[in-house]
Amino acid sequence: MNKNNLIKLIIILIFLPQLLLGGESGDELPGEEIELLEKIEQQKDVTVETEITLEDESIEDLLEPGIETKTNLPENRLTNIFGQAFLEKINIKDIKIIGECIPLNSQGKCFAVMPKRVSKHFDNYYFYTNANNKVNAIIVFDKKKFTNVSKCKIKLNEWINYFENFDLQKKSSEINNMSIIYNDKPQQKFLEIFGSCYQEQFRDIESNFILKFYKSI
Repeated sequence: MNKNNLIKLIIILIFLPQLLLGGESGDELPGEEIELLEKIEQQKDVTVETEITLEDESIEDLLEPGIETKTNLPENRLTNIFGQAFLEKINIKDIKIIGECIPLNSQGKCFAVMPKRVSKHFDNYYFYTNANNKVNAIIVFDKKKFTNVSKCKIKLNEWINYFENFDLQKKSSEINNMSIIYNDKPQQKFLEIFGSCYQEQFRDIESNFILKFYKSI
């Protein structure tokens, strides 16, 4: 095998796993479309640039032992959702405020928003802020009635699979998977998550499929 072919083989071995396993665990939201072709094209560009750089290096340098490779693993805690970090001000760069809603208490506010990253599972997104204007709760829900409740259960199961990417404890779950409760206690500033396929009325919310995220202060 000549030098050029060996270099190409090394490049393929380096980038093939990234193409097959691209993205961090939990990076894709259930019901969200991901531009996979665009990601692959970007990876091809990186591959070409890397190949040009490696032409000037010797095989001995490439195979030199002791070179450490750093792997970026996903964080365990669920710290943000729909492009919004908990206990931070509303990310107006990626989130558009379209109205107001009933707050959780007299000290906070509620905003109806349209995030840049959305899920087809929901048609309403409410962000709640505390006295410091920082988001401490997110409620997303779907008003559309399901002709078949099994369709809602399928969506809820997709979120159950998504939450498995994070350090969350399932506190309760019905056998028929109509509702779920998670939290990440006993960590500080814990997060609680509630999901349900039941018809629900909560303040100014009427929902047939809902997810609630509450972050302690």
